[in-house]
Amino acid sequence: MSDPLPSNLHQAAIQAALNSHWETAIKINKEILKVDPQSIDALNRLAKAYFETGNYTLAKKYYSATLKYDPYNPIAAKNLKILKATKADGKQLLPTTSGKISSSLFLQEPGKTKVVNLLKVAEPQKLSQVYPGMQVNMVVKNRGVTVATLSGGYLGVLPDDVSHHILRLTKGGNKYEIFIKAVKVNGLIVLIKEVFRSKRFHNQPSFLDSSQRGSNIDMLSATKIDDLADEDSDDSEELEEAEI
Repeated sequence: MSDPLPSNLHQAAIQAALNSHWETAIKINKEILKVDPQSIDALNRLAKAYFETGNYTLAKKYYSATLKYDPYNPIAAKNLKILKATKADGKQLLPTTSGKISSSLFLQEPGKTKVVNLLKVAEPQKLSQVYPGMQVNMVVKNRGVTVATLSGGYLGVLPDDVSHHILRLTKGGNKYEIFIKAVKVNGLIVLIKEVFRSKRFHNQPSFLDSSQRGSNIDMLSATKIDDLADEDSDDSEELEEAEI
């Protein structure tokens, strides 16, 4: 006799995907589809699970099934296009999560990296599509920094203080990359990594820990960037008054 299935199957399916338990995800989503064959979320999750286990034929089948019931579904359309294009090019697809993430990816370098909890995160269904080690985009705007997938899918925003800091540094010429560090049902943790430091900030670390700050003063105030402070004064006021 098989073990009883969780009462909240959709939540269990999402959790399985977040934890990269793809075989479990396949089992749970199939159970959902027995009851509701037209469940768009279950079809997409099942296709994703098959893709991650290397079964691209079934991944294509279930993404196609999604589009049968929801012709404009962006997740299915995007991934089906990738599957078809890759096959046409003769390239070998690889699962997006191999389960072997290099520990060096998350090596925290003093002054160059910062771990941040995102705010206003996307819904769990969207979070289940990302994974630790995945590179994402920082979308820099005048009033803050949004984090999105490389294809443009919204994931969350950086806290105001971090956004304000990154805005100043990027305007000064610094460049950063951002990676998913941990995924939860209703939360997302990212690692921000400095990949280029401009001459203007030659001796200025991008990030200092609390013991190095001494007080809750913007670390940029101690550097030779008075010109940035002047040109960004209007943006600073806007950041304090408006939500991202």
